[in-house]
Amino acid sequence: MGKQLILVFLMLCVVMPISATSNSADVRNHLIVAFDWAPTPNAFNNKWMFSDETKAAVKSLSQYMVADGQNQLCPVLGEGDNFSCVAFRANIDKNSLEHFIRPICNEQDSLVHIENVSSSFQRQLDAEWNSWLTSKPYGENFPEGFSLLTVAKPYCFNYFSKCDKKAMTSRTFMVVVSDRRFNGDLYLEIVNLRQSGQKIYKLPGIKDDEVYSVCYDVNQSYFIRLIKTEEIKMSKSANPSGYVELFEFVPLQKNFSLNSVFELPKTIKAKRVRGGKYQCDLSLINRQNDNYKPLKLSIRINDESCGTFDADELSSKIEIPIEVDNKNKADEIELEGEVLLTDGVYNSTLITANPSAIVESGRDGAIVRIPIEYEPTAEIFGVIPLPDFLWWGIFPDDQEDTAMLWQFIFSIIILCIVVVSIVSFIKKKQYYTPTIDEIEINIPSNLKK
Repeated sequence: MGKQLILVFLMLCVVMPISATSNSADVRNHLIVAFDWAPTPNAFNNKWMFSDETKAAVKSLSQYMVADGQNQLCPVLGEGDNFSCVAFRANIDKNSLEHFIRPICNEQDSLVHIENVSSSFQRQLDAEWNSWLTSKPYGENFPEGFSLLTVAKPYCFNYFSKCDKKAMTSRTFMVVVSDRRFNGDLYLEIVNLRQSGQKIYKLPGIKDDEVYSVCYDVNQSYFIRLIKTEEIKMSKSANPSGYVELFEFVPLQKNFSLNSVFELPKTIKAKRVRGGKYQCDLSLINRQNDNYKPLKLSIRINDESCGTFDADELSSKIEIPIEVDNKNKADEIELEGEVLLTDGVYNSTLITANPSAIVESGRDGAIVRIPIEYEPTAEIFGVIPLPDFLWWGIFPDDQEDTAMLWQFIFSIIILCIVVVSIVSFIKKKQYYTPTIDEIEINIPSNLKK
């Protein structure tokens, strides 16, 4: 019995840290669960969606362990992350794809950017799965529809750039629940949809440019990475009825740098001032780059904060005075920023220097270090460094001017000393020579006789 208790205890020690793993506070994931609604889940050949296997696959993939920027494993949807549920369906009675993506709703609200607190996703999944699949994101009437699986993932992703509810995220994952049946390739699916609409509803048809531009823009900014696929079989011998697949939208920001957001100097010149210190001014100008919106900027020297600025302060040019102690001179100034990627296709990716963020999200470029060039100490007569105790308040603020003034003062003092020394020396060594008129000879009286 004792051995069994020890074994259970050891298993808990190993399992609990993994199951309790959550993502860092400012590195939040967003999990999008996208359902293929063509045909609807209630369709006769689509009942597999309601199965426990499908629900279990969605739950399993939501907890799939992925490596973060520090190569630590964390779940796709951890505590404090966000999740959303949407459906995709292209009805042939429409002349555009504006209706293609619709949020799935529960009794309270649309399931868009819901915070996963106390495993709320798993609880809702267990309690609301059937109500999700029986909801009516497209209304009561269901004309013939197409899945358009070739464009579904980019369109589901792009939906969140336009929805009212926003949440910043570092990593975005998507679970797609579909029958994986394509109506042709990327181009044929659109052609077949257009031809069906023209034939039945006499519509002019969906314009290709409007459809493909969304896919092109998403692919320019993100790489869609397939992580895992779960096959749903209604029986062991049957072919898969459906598929539950996990993808990640990886931002192509590996080469990001704060220099793309701000005009930054290559070096900063620090001027020597009184009191054994140096002063410098850091000037930042917002480049007004449409792809990036700065949210926060922290400035540090020797790991000490020199100030933190918010989005409003960073909207234009700012001047930041910085003071450095002579005894603890730093080689560089460190700038760390948080930037929102306003790519036009998602507008929710947060670029942060948090080590848990992945490199592809621009983590390494969120910190920039600018070297400091210190003004050399002014010298008196070119050999004597100007000490701080000689830099009195009555002297100029510029150390070079002060050194020149002390050089002038010392020159005057030295000149006066030299003149006094010469005069004293001459006086000491000079002999007095009288003239003949000044000579008077007195002869003693005894010598006169």
